[in-house]
Amino acid sequence: MYKVIIADDEQIVRKGLLNELSVTGDFELFEAKNGQEVIEIAKRINADGILLDIVMPKMTGIQVMEHIVSEGLNPIVFVISSHDSFQFAQTMLRYGVNDYILKPIGQNEVARISRDLKQKLSQKAEQREQVAYLKASTELLTTMVTDKKGSVTQTNKELDRLAEGAFFAAQNSIDDVKVIIDRGFDLFSGYDLSFRKFFKQHFASLIINRSLNRISGEHLQSALLAEMIERFKSDEELKAWLIDELTQFSQSNPISSKLAYYLSAKDFIEQHYAEDLSVSSIAERLYITPNYLGKIFKDQCGQGLLEYIKNIRLEEAVKIMLSGNSDIGDICEKTGFSDVRYFGKLFKDKYNVSPKQFLSSSNSALSDA
Repeated sequence: MYKVIIADDEQIVRKGLLNELSVTGDFELFEAKNGQEVIEIAKRINADGILLDIVMPKMTGIQVMEHIVSEGLNPIVFVISSHDSFQFAQTMLRYGVNDYILKPIGQNEVARISRDLKQKLSQKAEQREQVAYLKASTELLTTMVTDKKGSVTQTNKELDRLAEGAFFAAQNSIDDVKVIIDRGFDLFSGYDLSFRKFFKQHFASLIINRSLNRISGEHLQSALLAEMIERFKSDEELKAWLIDELTQFSQSNPISSKLAYYLSAKDFIEQHYAEDLSVSSIAERLYITPNYLGKIFKDQCGQGLLEYIKNIRLEEAVKIMLSGNSDIGDICEKTGFSDVRYFGKLFKDKYNVSPKQFLSSSNSALSDA
């Protein structure tokens, strides 16, 4: 259960959010009526999330964020404000807030807040688990001789790609799932025993947690999964279990295969937009042809896949600019644009101003805040 602070000086707002969010059972909720209480509670409970009002007694939301950063706390923060202000939004983005929500808050908006907050907290928890798992594996990996390090990296990348495809293959054919899992096990069959054990646990963890997260936003701790995997006496037993789990996941998540491929491609683009992406590279990851993926994406999204990638990159570029970064070259690098002139042309086509004009106007607004 995630520890979340609802911080607002208006009792009716606090109670309304408290009542709505408590229904889900996903959050342990705490109330704060001023900025000082937010800091005290956040430090005491090591808060996972904060719904934070901008204007409060004793300490503003901006001052609260300054303290959170200086104290080394790292909660997911959704700002709630009655101020529809570009200046406020810019300032809060610089402190790393995750969402900016305007009052009054309707019931549909509360449902969205609850859903998005849980998703972001779950993703953050999964990232922490992955970091811990990788740290625990460092000693093993560093024992590799130099000429094998490249093959380990490549094996990990391929296992990641196979795990992504396994969930969506289960929507169509269990035979396809068997092929993917067999291919994964074949990848690390040539390593010695200690490395086979590492890759086996890593591959199984990727498959189970990717599937769980897509269905419910949840994930299993790496230590628990490792313990579960250890109980299988042979690779064939583990493969059979993974296939059975994927079958059950697909039955509890009965989405069409076309929608599954679309969602997978969309998710991959949003996570990897800064990389060199093409229709072919994404299609290869999903084990379908580029033409088929392109058609599915256009049918589901209403725009072509490359057009979607371009728009995602431009939107991310705007976020980086609003955070205070004015280095056009750096912004291009971080958003997947290899040509500054081409980036400038696309930016102006979409926003009717050049990147430099946008930066000038946003910096001026920020300096007046």
